[in-house]
Amino acid sequence: ALDYSDERLTQASLNFRGPLAGPLSLAANLFYTDRATESLTTGRAAPLYGGFFLDLEGPTVGSTVQIGHSKVEGERRNDLVAGAEWLDGEADATGYFTSPDDPGAVDPSDPASHNRTDRGTWAVYVQESWSPGPAWTFSGGLRLDRDRVGYDEALPDDSNTDSRSFSELSFRAGAAWNPRARLGFHASYGEAFLPPTAEQLFAFPLFGSNPDLLPEDSSTWEAGLSARWGGSARLDATLFLVDTTDEIVFDPDSS
Repeated sequence: ALDYSDERLTQASLNFRGPLAGPLSLAANLFYTDRATESLTTGRAAPLYGGFFLDLEGPTVGSTVQIGHSKVEGERRNDLVAGAEWLDGEADATGYFTSPDDPGAVDPSDPASHNRTDRGTWAVYVQESWSPGPAWTFSGGLRLDRDRVGYDEALPDDSNTDSRSFSELSFRAGAAWNPRARLGFHASYGEAFLPPTAEQLFAFPLFGSNPDLLPEDSSTWEAGLSARWGGSARLDATLFLVDTTDEIVFDPDSS
């Protein structure tokens, strides 16, 4: 009954979408968020071990800018987009153990942990879609991501300060064929990566972390069809394969 979580979220954004000269268009976004959370976790073992109170706060600012170019000549259509993304945020966290005698009471003068995490990411991408006629559409794109994670711990170990950076070039391509208005086939291939979090790298409580972790990489193959007949009958079927390497999993028995 003591457990709770109070959160305050402040956010603001500025968005623009409109035409530029000729066939060019622009879409842009700028946003700011600030999140503050106070949470108490006790559980059934609180009469023996007490609880844990976490005070977390941190702002995030980011932006996306995308330029598009569309060209139509008869039944042929070409759409090209290029853009960039940027995000920078930090989180300041302070933790307190509470007493088994009064697991809901927090002593602000006696923190058990205090750390700051910062994360910065940016990406640039380009994608093109080309339709030589009404039946076929081909697409392809490239995306370059760079991600940096920094961690600075004051308590309980002020020597636990480090940072890691990751970058990856991802590719995607696809094709769609619609031989009839109510029948379509599609196939695609895509790559993605997921960097490890600051907790996985530097600050997993009790069990330790692994600063040598690599990002998860995945490749996805997909093929499918869509068919409609009658007034409301429809069939959608997709076959896909996801191949993941360097998957990050929790292993409590690792040394």
